[in-house]
Amino acid sequence: MLLLVGLLVVSLPLLLATRTVVRLVRTLGAVDASAIGEVIERDPQLDLEALLLRVRQYAPGSMAERVLHAALHAEDATTPLARKLALAEEVADIERRVVADLRVPRVAASLATSGGLLAAALVMREGLGITVPEGADPVPIYYAVIERGLTLAGIAVFGGIACAALHRAAQRERKARIAELDGLVGPLGRRLFGEG
Repeated sequence: MLLLVGLLVVSLPLLLATRTVVRLVRTLGAVDASAIGEVIERDPQLDLEALLLRVRQYAPGSMAERVLHAALHAEDATTPLARKLALAEEVADIERRVVADLRVPRVAASLATSGGLLAAALVMREGLGITVPEGADPVPIYYAVIERGLTLAGIAVFGGIACAALHRAAQRERKARIAELDGLVGPLGRRLFGEG
């Protein structure tokens, strides 16, 4: 029962941290946005509408699809300035999402560690407060209680370390996503708006 509680306390934040890193890798990076930027840069005759359809077909909801859609089909964007603003807003939204996602594994590490340590302290407090039957040796009873508490604390620390490792992975993915975003937005902006 004790291990089940410990695993539950640690597994929920660990699952949340893992899900966040997977989302950073898959959803925002389902296709290499900087490679699409290189293609736009190399081929001035490239049909951007056809490119958007291809990206939408193979990586729907990806960062590249969102940026291309914002630049080409922004609502109420009839002027170049309105399209620039729509593109800038989409880029800011993606960056905000990436930064917000980065906090999740760090918070999950804190939750896993502190929640597990709290559960371990409660188990030890409850176990050490029991009344020992008369004539029984209290040492093995207390030893078992302390062992359970330390096991639960170890699980908590392991969960915190795992979430911290996921936080580092999320940091790497954030840097990669931002670099990809820059690699796409630069060539796309030069192509559409003539920015130098």
